[in-house]
Amino acid sequence: MKRRYPASARLRAEARELEEELAAHRARAKAHSRPEVIKARREARAFYATARALARRAYSAEDEEVARVAKAFSHPARVKILRLLDQPGALICDQIVREMPIAQATVSQHLKVLKTAGFITGRRDSLRVYYSLMPQALQRARELLRLM
Repeated sequence: MKRRYPASARLRAEARELEEELAAHRARAKAHSRPEVIKARREARAFYATARALARRAYSAEDEEVARVAKAFSHPARVKILRLLDQPGALICDQIVREMPIAQATVSQHLKVLKTAGFITGRRDSLRVYYSLMPQALQRARELLRLM
């Protein structure tokens, strides 16, 4: 006669529960992959893409440019970086970090925002990137902020 241990009964019960959970998961996955669900998702994506495009057209190019400039100036660290770069010559990130009370990674993120906004340029020289101010962009920003 084969002896049954309480632990093996518990393990069999756990295995049954896991099998039931797996079957329920498979049923949910199958329900989400039905063609009508996929079609509804595609339609929703297309609707939101159209809505985003219409929202972009609702603003003039000048409004968008003012918003871009305002975002670039919206953090005191970025304003300080612009002041540091307003000297003759280019600076590398390490030189900027030494003047700032924030971490190097944070300075790099702020430099990326300023570069995307078109206020600074980055010239790569082997492993270093030399950042310099674009005076014409800064002049344009001053003009836009006066218009507000």
